[in-house]
Amino acid sequence: MTSFEQGFGDTEMAAQEAGKANRELDKHLRAIVRSAKVGNIASMRRDRQNAIEALDTLTSSVRRVVESWPFDSAAEENYLEDGFAGELIRESKGSGLDIFMSEHKEQLISSPSIIEILPRERAIRIDRKKVSDIRPSSLTRYLKKNQEKSGGRFPPMRFIESLYKAYSSIVKEGAAGLMPQTGSARVIPLSKIYDMFTLLPNSNRGYTRIDFARDLYILDEKGPRCTRRGAEVDFPSSTGTRRRSSDLFSFVGPNGELIEYYGIRFSEGD
Repeated sequence: MTSFEQGFGDTEMAAQEAGKANRELDKHLRAIVRSAKVGNIASMRRDRQNAIEALDTLTSSVRRVVESWPFDSAAEENYLEDGFAGELIRESKGSGLDIFMSEHKEQLISSPSIIEILPRERAIRIDRKKVSDIRPSSLTRYLKKNQEKSGGRFPPMRFIESLYKAYSSIVKEGAAGLMPQTGSARVIPLSKIYDMFTLLPNSNRGYTRIDFARDLYILDEKGPRCTRRGAEVDFPSSTGTRRRSSDLFSFVGPNGELIEYYGIRFSEGD
């Protein structure tokens, strides 16, 4: 099957050729105008014949533009549903732009970006932003730029403050199922924090588990590590603790490594 990259490339080349043919026709039409203005019949006849030939060439070129895109509407949607993700991954590997992309939990990850394909809309969503420019080579360049500037769903300081607020509330209430105390601070399963973040009906649709995992990853990698009042965050492993897969929040790092988060702890400063 023809790929989107090849289809877009063929259409681009055909349209460029049609543009050249259109400029050639325009040149002969302008020559006819000049001949008619001064009444040069011989030149006008010659330029008129040239314009007819240029029009034939242009007509053929436009027909090739129409025929160069090999997908009808149904085929476009089918390819976006089954095929486009694989092409994006292949394009990212062969781009030479040092981008790693992989499928994770039915979505594409190009760290730190989360990519969702929208077949019916002929578009994708990158970090909740709808993007209709979906030629794979163009998308790869876009993701490279996005990689250098992309942040989480929330500003980092706002996110850590929200984590601390939820953490403090759970500790204060002494919620059941807390992990054993480690040192001077208690470790809380991140699933309890996420539940607090998504208490409102359907709010988890607007802030999914993978969104939360991505924000944890960015905070873990880039900081800040402390709240404004000096409480320091870390994400202890849950070694020795029985874990359910539903309690894990996972993300994919820039080199394809799987990163998992389970618990969170804030240590108060002296």
